[in-house]
Amino acid sequence: MKRSATKGRPAWMLPGLALVTMPVVGASLVLVWARVETVELGYLLAEEAERHQRLVEQRQALQVEVGALQAPERLRRLAEQADMAPPTRSIQLPEPADLRVRPVSEDDRAGTERGTR
Repeated sequence: MKRSATKGRPAWMLPGLALVTMPVVGASLVLVWARVETVELGYLLAEEAERHQRLVEQRQALQVEVGALQAPERLRRLAEQADMAPPTRSIQLPEPADLRVRPVSEDDRAGTERGTR
């Protein structure tokens, strides 16, 4: 068997060792990269969870504010300050299903043109 000049090992051992070591090193690098990505995504997820919590709290605060602004007592007080009063008469509008569309007749057109409508 042919021996190399370095430390009495066979000549094929160095390339064989490289062939075995390179995939192990490559797999290790992939695992380290995957772990770094996992940690980074964990931080991003934590930031988004905090952001979500802030938005939920903000939404709740806004709902409380809307409730306070729409309170009947407040609206009544503002209406009185603006010299507004309840309506003196009410109008009953028909339901949209009760509305009927009919073609315009000649009499209707004539009345519209004369301004009598």
